[in-house]
Amino acid sequence: MESIWNRYGKEFPLVFHIYFCSFKKEKIIDVFNHIIKEVFAKAEEETGFKAITTLANHISEELLEDYKFQLNPKSLRNYHKAMTTNEDVGMSMKVVNALCQYLGYKNLKDYNSKQQKLSSKRVISKEKGLIGILIVAASYFGIDSFQKKCMVWDENSHYEKIKCEEANAVPIETDLLMKFKRIDPDCNYPFFNLNGTANLWYGKSINGEYEYFSYLAGHPITGKTLKEITPYMIKEHICPTYSIK
Repeated sequence: MESIWNRYGKEFPLVFHIYFCSFKKEKIIDVFNHIIKEVFAKAEEETGFKAITTLANHISEELLEDYKFQLNPKSLRNYHKAMTTNEDVGMSMKVVNALCQYLGYKNLKDYNSKQQKLSSKRVISKEKGLIGILIVAASYFGIDSFQKKCMVWDENSHYEKIKCEEANAVPIETDLLMKFKRIDPDCNYPFFNLNGTANLWYGKSINGEYEYFSYLAGHPITGKTLKEITPYMIKEHICPTYSIK
């Protein structure tokens, strides 16, 4: 830290106090290295080249032409080399401010201020993204899951989540909530899975009519255990043209 003070504190005591007194040496190095990284990235974008020597020459020319600041390309190459090893780049404050100007800022103060604002926006953006993810996840798993912990047979077609205080509420059974539905099958319905197991179950309503369901369970009204569909039931009650092998 003493070497940092010797280089910047005595030459620019006020500036050093404002920007660096609260930084550790590693933080100062990180800031300067980040500036060098951005400078070379901008040069690469402007020239289309990747060679460090070519980029250093371009930066040196731009600094001299646009900002009347002379900086040897060799120094720029040394800064870049130090950046890759995260070492102290050894820049004076004049050089730092000139490079900040090349990046479109007034000086280091302006660069630091706008970087902090950008960082804050990124944090807010990430927080909004996280909130969005949580909302989507909550919607997927049931945003009202803390209130609606029971379910009810709804419109004689499927189970729906409700509050346990409501009428006809029963404890949630995930399989029934997700898989159990009343079906109105026709001749095109896939009555059996590829392995030959049933893909439809049936039972009688309180009126004695056959009803069909997508999952094996008790009838949601009568409570009687459903039965597996059979070729005979299909032909007799669903599809008269069904072929019984």
